[in-house]
Amino acid sequence: IHLAQIMSPEEIEKDLDLITYNGARCLNIQDRYGLEEGKDANFIVLDGDNPFDVIRNRAKVLASIRKGEYLFKQKPVEYDVELDLGISF
Repeated sequence: IHLAQIMSPEEIEKDLDLITYNGARCLNIQDRYGLEEGKDANFIVLDGDNPFDVIRNRAKVLASIRKGEYLFKQKPVEYDVELDLGISF
């Protein structure tokens, strides 16, 4: 993943396939792997808009799901900040 930070968006897409779907093929579990009905549904949710930004920004893991059940889920960030901008209405 560190090397992927200097790759193009197209190369990053291929790398993500390499560590996900192709990894499942190497282990001969591709028939159970994926986000389709009847499959195990093992995946993580990353904080990013696209694969390129996920790698480039070393995205935070928001949730991890195994066999359709949450292993963990990050709580949404809450902000409680009062701003004094010196403006009165």
